[in-house]
Amino acid sequence: MAKYYTLPRVLCLLVTIVQCGFAQHPPDWIGTWKLDLERSKQAFLALGPGVTVVSQTIEFELVDRKIKMTGATHLSDGRTSNDEDLLLSDGSDTIVSSGVISFRRISDTAFDITVQINANGMNATGLNHFVISLDGKILTETKTQILREPVPQGVDPTRGKALKSSTSVLVYNRIS
Repeated sequence: MAKYYTLPRVLCLLVTIVQCGFAQHPPDWIGTWKLDLERSKQAFLALGPGVTVVSQTIEFELVDRKIKMTGATHLSDGRTSNDEDLLLSDGSDTIVSSGVISFRRISDTAFDITVQINANGMNATGLNHFVISLDGKILTETKTQILREPVPQGVDPTRGKALKSSTSVLVYNRIS
């Protein structure tokens, strides 16, 4: 006896095949990236006067439907920072020790990370937009930082008066 497939059954099967295909293809920005100092424009508020990044490596991985972001940064004043955060990939806020981070995937070649810190007398917002080049070898981050007057805990941090802002354009080369 021949089997007849109804339209809903066929559509369901097609959706399953398409979803599995996307799940097996990670976004192009997954990998390890090294900061290209010569091609980058730095203007960081939070580092202190005259302090610049002298080297930075960042890595993005998919881990159980989350984004693992790892970074190693070396500053001109000798300080170093090694960070690792596991971010929710659905745009929801991730609470970290220094504040709140949200990750928003735009496409396989672009995403945004927003960072909000409102603790220890500091109220700062970081708006970070990442785009990968067509050849997949360059990741460009446009980083806007806004320093605001501190507000009491529980108050929307964006209600603090903006004191300073800066924009950096950071260019990373793919390592892997």
